[in-house]
Amino acid sequence: MHQSSYQDPQPDLYCEHALRQGEVQDLAEERQACRDSRDMYLEPQDLSAILRSLQDRMTIARRAKRIDFECVVRGYITGGGWRQYTAHQAVNGIELPAGLRMNEKLPEPIFTPSRKHDEGHDEDVPFAVMCEDLGTDLAEKLRRISIELYMYAAELCASKGILLADCKFEFGMIDGELVIIDELFTPDSSRFWSADQYVLDRDIDSLDKEPVRRYLAASGWDKCGTPPVLPSEVVEATRSRYIELFERITEQQWIEA
Repeated sequence: MHQSSYQDPQPDLYCEHALRQGEVQDLAEERQACRDSRDMYLEPQDLSAILRSLQDRMTIARRAKRIDFECVVRGYITGGGWRQYTAHQAVNGIELPAGLRMNEKLPEPIFTPSRKHDEGHDEDVPFAVMCEDLGTDLAEKLRRISIELYMYAAELCASKGILLADCKFEFGMIDGELVIIDELFTPDSSRFWSADQYVLDRDIDSLDKEPVRRYLAASGWDKCGTPPVLPSEVVEATRSRYIELFERITEQQWIEA
């Protein structure tokens, strides 16, 4: 958290390692900043007013030791998984049946980890590499939990007319206990399709950050250095998808800030 007026939330939109601060003003309510840290020394009766103002806007966090792998689960062959499949008939070393079509549902979800790097791109690796780095017991636990989480969320989404194509999780350790860190089933970390828009063999207009992803890809940005400024229409298209997804999954109306 950084010093800022608590009346002015500072959300961000994170895509392809590009931090787009201040461009989607009401979609990251959970990422709001706290009041100036000097206010923590106020008298209790004064502090209580601040705490009331932060109701539903704050999270108590603990520092975790990050496990340096992203745990990706794919239920459909699309995106980067499709590109690997067309080149090798495999994804992260997992051999798949011949003749699969783009966006086709896989016989069962697959676990395709990537090694995290503080600089540059994450690296897709076979599960065996994860076992070598972390130990087989921890790697298998991460795979099992990730697939169970995916299947739970996929079933819930299906009941709302939404397909969860793939998603990623990050884990860490706190006092020797495995915990989930970072975001979970957000449009930034997962690929959502509307079931009534599902097709094979061509791109699906997904309910996530796809407008940002496509714009950055078309811009020629090399994912290094400062990304290009997002046009307002790209921001609005992304915003509308996030809101639609929120309303369909929660069955609650989005209330404008």
